[in-house]
Amino acid sequence: IVTVDATTKSVYEKLRRGGKWEKILKSLEFIQSKKSLHNFKLHTRMVVQADNYMQMEDFYHMSLKYNADCVEYTRILPWGHLQNPQQFLKMDVANPKNVCYNSYVSCLEKVKSLPNTSFFGGI
Repeated sequence: IVTVDATTKSVYEKLRRGGKWEKILKSLEFIQSKKSLHNFKLHTRMVVQADNYMQMEDFYHMSLKYNADCVEYTRILPWGHLQNPQQFLKMDVANPKNVCYNSYVSCLEKVKSLPNTSFFGGI
């Protein structure tokens, strides 16, 4: 399972502090090259939040480009990385109280019927 969380350099590097877009793409290429040789399955994962939910469908297609066997989507959880509940609510687009909730639901509906997808964590 490789958690990527984005389909663009700017979003990836914002969400994965210290991560480098070019490095994750090279890692995905490497994994892709080893899949058939070592006979394993690749799952890609997106932790859905305010900064990336608009990329959900693009994430699916990007994952297929790297021969992902399953594309997973999960809701962001309160890991204590945000300073207060209001900050978390801003990030948690799966919460009906979030101002982006309806837009998120629209994005979610686009990927729900795609093959080889998995949804968990309250998404």
